[in-house]
Parts: sequence; structure tokens; C-alpha cells
Amino acid sequence: MLKHSLRNLILCVLFCLIGVGCMTMLTLPPNFKPIQEPSKPLEFYGFQVLPPQSNDWFIGYKGWYGTQLGKKPISTRRGPNTFIAGVKTTIANEIATKEELLRVVKKSLEEGLDPRFTVRESKMMVDESKTTLCVKFDQIAEDRGVPGYKGSVFIMDMHGLSCVHPDYKKLMFELMYSQRIPAGEQAYPLGKEGEAFLNSINECVLTLVEN
Repeated sequence: MLKHSLRNLILCVLFCLIGVGCMTMLTLPPNFKPIQEPSKPLEFYGFQVLPPQSNDWFIGYKGWYGTQLGKKPISTRRGPNTFIAGVKTTIANEIATKEELLRVVKKSLEEGLDPRFTVRESKMMVDESKTTLCVKFDQIAEDRGVPGYKGSVFIMDMHGLSCVHPDYKKLMFELMYSQRIPAGEQAYPLGKEGEAFLNSINECVLTLVEN
């Protein structure tokens, strides 16, 4: 159902963070390849987005309904600072109003985290700058279950955009980016490239293409 779509995205992102960003080695999995043409939009069912525009992002899985992106981790004294971005598309119940979308996103943010995470801050708002119905969300949570760092606290800083396709109200697409930082370490200034990734939805095409 549509109300579970953002929850599934968050769980998918957390899985990526566990499987990719939590490794003690400062590398990405071998299936992550450099993005060869950052200026070329990534195409999905019903829309396109531009990948993050800095030259150190990699793409892992890429399908018609979503993708996983990763940035090389940064070494700190307390562990790796890791980065993930992603896109996910869901087709389910129709959403016609911003109130309905806000309820979906709120419920998903409340239910979407594994018990190893403790939410410290969570907020959302309708993004009036977009050409379609969108809700922007931000969440900060503590992660106390990073493999290889038992007893350590990491801070997950996640930002995303959940939108309804203007021509097909059953199509919901979600973009997000996040970093996880060992507590006490300086966060990387990810906002500029991350927000450009989210905002690229207005620069690209929102067109339904039959699969």
C-alpha cells in the first residue's frame, strides 16, 4: 500500500547504510561504479532526476523503479563518515491532496526506523516550489548498532522528497540523501549537492512512459 512506500524507502536506505556505509574498510562494494555522465538524467518510470553533481558519487543498483547511489566514505578518528542517496518509485493508492501526502509521510517517518535507531528530530513540510505535489522531510537519529563499532553512537542525518506524479496520482516517487557521522565528529557539508539532487526533479521531465 502507498502508506508503506516511504517506510519501505527508509528501511531500504538503512539497509544500504548497514551494508555499505558501516563497513570498517573505507570502500564501496564492487558493484558501485563511478557515474560517467553526471549531466545525463537518470530515467525512471514517470520521471527523471540528475545524479549528485560532484565527481565522487557512484551508482550501484539501477532499475526502472529506483536506484542506489553512494559516495566514498571519509575516515574519522571514531569511524567512517558514510553517504547514501537513493530513488524509489511506488504505484499504489491514489493521493490527491497535500494533507493526504503529509499523513503518509508522517506515519512512515514514525514507523520506518529499526529499534537500533533513536529519533532525535523529525520534520516535514509541503514543498511549494515543485511543479507537482511534494513533501520534504528531514530526520536526525542516533544509530547504536553499527557493525564493528559496538557501544559507539553514530548520527544519521537524512533528507528527502516524496512526490505524487501530476498526471498519475497512484504513482509516488521518493528521493533522499543522507550521511552518518560518528558522534563528536564534524559533519561533511553535503547539503549543496544533496539539495541539488532533490531539486533536479524540476529541471527534468515528468512524463509517463509505458514500460
